[in-house]
Amino acid sequence: MGNGKEDRRVLLAIAISAVIIASALIYSIAVPRASNQYFSLWILDQNRMAPQRMMNVTVGQSYTIYLGSQNKMGKSENCILMVKLRNTTQPVPITSNATPSGLPTIDSYSFSLENGDQWEKQFNFTIFGGFSNNSFMIQQITINNSSVSPGLQINWDTVNNGFNFQFIYELWFLEDSGGPYFSGVWVSSPFLNVTQ
Repeated sequence: MGNGKEDRRVLLAIAISAVIIASALIYSIAVPRASNQYFSLWILDQNRMAPQRMMNVTVGQSYTIYLGSQNKMGKSENCILMVKLRNTTQPVPITSNATPSGLPTIDSYSFSLENGDQWEKQFNFTIFGGFSNNSFMIQQITINNSSVSPGLQINWDTVNNGFNFQFIYELWFLEDSGGPYFSGVWVSSPFLNVTQ
C-alpha cells in the first residue's frame, strides 16, 4: 500500500480533473455555437439563372434581371441597395476594407429583412444614347419606369471587344444611431455590350 498523503493528492488531482472535464462538457452542450453570420446578394438573368459573363443590349430595347438578398446576420437588418453605373475603366467597390465605389448612385432600393428572410427585386432597364468616334454615350437609362441621365461615355473595350458597361449593386446597412454604411457586400451585372 502507498502513503496516505500521496493517495489523497492523487485522488484530489483526479477529482479536480474530473470537475474540469465535466464543466467543459456541460458548457459545450449548454452554450450554442456561434454560427457564421453573413448577408448574401445575387443577380440572376431574365430566366432566373446565373447570368453569362457578357450580355448584348440594344439601344431602346428593354431587359430584365433579378436582384436578390438573404439575411443570415442573426438579427433584423434595414438595408439600402445602391445602384451605380460604370464603364470598364471606372472603379468597383473594395470588399476587404468596405470601400464603396465613388461613382454616383443612379437608383436605390430600401428594404428590411428579418434573419433568414430573402428579398428579390425585378430590375428592368432600357438604355438610350448614341455612337460617335469609337465610343457610345449613355444619355438616358430607364430603370423600372424611372429615367436617369448619367451621361456615361463608353469607349471601345479592346479586351472584351465591345462598348461595355456594368451596373454595380452595393448593399448598405442603416443603423439607428447614424446614417447608412457600406457593408462591403456588392455584386455587378454581367458586362453589358451596347449594340445598335
